[in-house]
Amino acid sequence: MSKQSITNIAAQQFANDTVQKLDALFKTRENWEATDFKKSNEGLYCLLGECLGVFNATFIKVTDDQRRALRSELTSKLSAAGVKVQKNTTSLMMLVRFVFNSDRKRAHGYATVLAAAIADGVSPTDLPAYILAAGGVEEIKRRQVKSAEAIAKHQKIEDAKANVMLEVELAAATTPLATVQIEDVTGTFALLLVKPSLNGSAAVVGVLSELPESMVKALITRMAKVRVSEQQQADLTNTADKDILAAAIKASNDDQMLNAA
Repeated sequence: MSKQSITNIAAQQFANDTVQKLDALFKTRENWEATDFKKSNEGLYCLLGECLGVFNATFIKVTDDQRRALRSELTSKLSAAGVKVQKNTTSLMMLVRFVFNSDRKRAHGYATVLAAAIADGVSPTDLPAYILAAGGVEEIKRRQVKSAEAIAKHQKIEDAKANVMLEVELAAATTPLATVQIEDVTGTFALLLVKPSLNGSAAVVGVLSELPESMVKALITRMAKVRVSEQQQADLTNTADKDILAAAIKASNDDQMLNAA
């Protein structure tokens, strides 16, 4: 027997052993839901702690062959139970769906809690206390969603800053917004304080030469944030307009169908 065959057999045995552990957790979950634990958060948190322990032992601290074998076995079991598994479904999500036999929304919430615990370095035995201290499963889910949104917004601002800097450099080299003659303005950048008027013009009312680099960066960041905010508002408006248009088209189609009937 080849070395690769021996490795594959060992990985498959590992996957089978892991599924047996998950089957035990599956039965624990059934018992929890069927008894007094049904309304007890303590029972849920302890069960999630056991799930975290199995995941740490069977995914994080194992070989790639074992991970692949486990994913394959879980995919087979879930598919047989009528659960659709996609290529981008995480192993953690698969484990949770297997144990809790739940819909995607509930499983996603529990998987989010476990992922947060992993990121924070929480041990399986400490997970119940961790969830309690965080305010419960729903609060951890809310916090994680907020974190994801904050990361996405930060990236948008960083992209906008790069665009603003490019526009500033192009304007300085070729097409400035305006050119004014002011004596004693020095430095790489200077700040002009202008007061807009109703006729569309703006009066320069103050000048700050030798603008510090930190202030230039702060102004660029502020310009980028305004740009992102304006784009978000435009996106919301476009979405609202599309919703109104879709509703109008649907109403028109409904009227036509009624008339035809």
